[in-house]
Amino acid sequence: MQRLAAVIFLALIATGAALAASGDPQKHYTPADTAKAKSVVLKLSDLPAGWAGKKSAGGGGHLQCKGFKPDESDLTKTGNADSLDFSKGLYFINSSASIFRSKAQAQASWDRVVRPGLLTCLRSIFEKGASSSGSTTTATSQGALAFPKLAPRTAAFRITFQTKSGAQTLNGDIDVVLLGRDRIDSVMLFVGFGTPNGALEQHLAGIVDARMR
Repeated sequence: MQRLAAVIFLALIATGAALAASGDPQKHYTPADTAKAKSVVLKLSDLPAGWAGKKSAGGGGHLQCKGFKPDESDLTKTGNADSLDFSKGLYFINSSASIFRSKAQAQASWDRVVRPGLLTCLRSIFEKGASSSGSTTTATSQGALAFPKLAPRTAAFRITFQTKSGAQTLNGDIDVVLLGRDRIDSVMLFVGFGTPNGALEQHLAGIVDARMR
């Protein structure tokens, strides 16, 4: 069961859950902003004892669906970083941070991506990416998630899903927490099977927001 859960998490990361738009921003990374982005993302030391971390699979796809095709090709990223992929039992966490050339550009990116259609698109991409010849993943619900307003730009969503593989059935939740402050936008993904750990998610989001200040 743990192996199946890990496969689902990797599918989520690999199918573009890092919220890459169809028209990617231009990339002109600077040493200072690259270092800043790396300092913002979650570290293994931020998590309680018992967690493990390994190099992220990265967000390889694009967030593009019918009726939802955000274009950021006129914007410029000057820094970007992904955290390790963290896991403990049937719970998984990943975070990323992007730094734009200006505060206005970071706000523009947020406005184009964090809008109606985002969650439906993410749900569609996830269902396709997490299903295979041996398993079927179906989202059973989606919606906004109650979350403290930590940063000037704060949004949180939850997708509840079920995966069936042979005699195994897993019920889980994907919590997507987005924070934006000044030139920085960050994304945190929390995938869990069982009761969501809202206290841990809020604690870690608070750490990321403090680093963005």
